[in-house]
Amino acid sequence: MYRHASSSHERRGHSTSVSRPTHTTESWTAMAEYPGTVIPIHSSPPIAYQQPHSQRPRASSNFSDPSNSSHSASSSGQWAPTTARTSVHPSPIHSNYGDTTHYSFRQVDFNSMKVVRTPESEDQAPVYSITVLMNCFMPLSSVTRVTRGAPGEGPVVGEFETGISSIEGRIHFERDGKGSRNLTDIFKRLPGSKFSREKSKNWEWHRGPFRLAWEKSSKANEYTCYTHGEHTTPLAKLRWVVGGSPATVTLEVTNSSHELFDDIIVSALLVEQRRRCPMEGDENRALFN
Repeated sequence: MYRHASSSHERRGHSTSVSRPTHTTESWTAMAEYPGTVIPIHSSPPIAYQQPHSQRPRASSNFSDPSNSSHSASSSGQWAPTTARTSVHPSPIHSNYGDTTHYSFRQVDFNSMKVVRTPESEDQAPVYSITVLMNCFMPLSSVTRVTRGAPGEGPVVGEFETGISSIEGRIHFERDGKGSRNLTDIFKRLPGSKFSREKSKNWEWHRGPFRLAWEKSSKANEYTCYTHGEHTTPLAKLRWVVGGSPATVTLEVTNSSHELFDDIIVSALLVEQRRRCPMEGDENRALFN
């Protein structure tokens, strides 16, 4: 089907063992069917051409081979992350810039769900897997773990612990290399939100160079994500149906924003969790960490 030609790396004097197809009409069609990945150097994988699953070699990586992830709670009841999987297993991502991709959250079992493209897509492989674990020292507090791809296959993106506890909420983002931190160091209300009932529903995500704002849209059941301070181009939209199942929560992401996908997914989970918590009143604010 394809007529092979030497890659651009060879033309620049670099050797490579992978040949790329010349882009005939047939090859462009094939490329559109398979999302792209490269070894990530940002928080999430940049977008590039990806081979079909049946032909795809195992991704090389600058990281170590996969190993099982384990986490424990300290004697004080505080969640304490230990060694986690850090190998690269890029998530499938559409590559058509300037467009958007729709995702939905599907419940898998009692404590896990997956993020998949909406049913119109033929590819229903999990883009992210989400597992909720109980802190055995504090059963009213739970740890939400996010991994890329199917459970047990992709690397851990990050984890956060929230619930009813006297201990402040914690978050651990694998690629930061900083261990567990206070959740409010990364996720908190937008400045000025406490002076307005409507704006109190707006949230800020600030992890290193990545700073996002989630603002309640004028539409009743929608949040819009922007780059903080720039409200002209939305990065993502989070929508839900009141009283609906997890499948009714959908996420629309612009394809040019997928390098921020890890941050968008984790912050969207926190926004949705905060939306569902009874946060009105000083007592509830003190109760939920």
